[in-house]
Amino acid sequence: MVAGFAQATGWPCVLAVITSWIERNGRGWKMGVWNAHSTVGNIIGSLLAAFLNFSLWLGMVFSCSGGKCCIGRVARFLLLDSQS
Repeated sequence: MVAGFAQATGWPCVLAVITSWIERNGRGWKMGVWNAHSTVGNIIGSLLAAFLNFSLWLGMVFSCSGGKCCIGRVARFLLLDSQS
């Protein structure tokens, strides 16, 4: 329940940031492309996890996923901070 509450607070924040960057004209198409990231990320993440699990060792799956998340968070922090 706590995780669901925390995740539910993320989407309004994302919408506020994205809509402030994108002009009204063409916003639907651009938001559609943005929303595709979760589906594409799930597919790529599943393929990467399966490849690492079968070719290397299971610990590498968690290391790569965690490392990718940390790099993404730092990049988002730097990019969003520079916009203000």
